[in-house]
Amino acid sequence: PLDSIDFTNALRDGTDLRPFKGNITELLREAYQVLLCDESLVELDGATLIAGDIHGHLDDLLCVLGMRRSGQRMLFLGDYVDKGPHSLHVL
Repeated sequence: PLDSIDFTNALRDGTDLRPFKGNITELLREAYQVLLCDESLVELDGATLIAGDIHGHLDDLLCVLGMRRSGQRMLFLGDYVDKGPHSLHVL
């Protein structure tokens, strides 16, 4: 199962993720449905960490996640995937 994999280390050490193709496909379908329902205008209150475009760069995503304080909300501005080498993993 996907929850048994440490994806951060798997990506860095080159672990073959092909055996999880079916799980990853289902994850993408679910993510697609969630993103379809997202509002294009979000009103924020309280402290929120806002992150710009990640573009499939896993190290950038991990850096942003490391900046988050406990309980702090996060807002990603889009462009999660497309240019970087880890687009699927960022999603």
